[in-house]
Amino acid sequence: MDKVLTGAYWLQAVNAQPSWQSMKINNLLKDTGHGVANITQSLTKAQRRSPALVRQVAKGKAAQSWKTYKLTTSGIAYVRDRLGITGAVPVVLTDDEAES
Repeated sequence: MDKVLTGAYWLQAVNAQPSWQSMKINNLLKDTGHGVANITQSLTKAQRRSPALVRQVAKGKAAQSWKTYKLTTSGIAYVRDRLGITGAVPVVLTDDEAES
């Protein structure tokens, strides 16, 4: 799960992508030699944590389509902590719904 979340952080925070598909994360991880066997399982685990670290924001119409996700503010804070990045999560990286 940590590998997947780190890849997601790279896409969302470093590359400024507001959301991403699981396929993109796994391809990114494979390119670095750290692919995961079941990315859906890792993302589901991250969604079930309390607070959730990831949330699904879209799914294609086909049964086998790739789902679209985004890290929550808690997910960004989790990865930053694991990477040793101190300080509060920058406002530009916060989840819109976390402010409500």
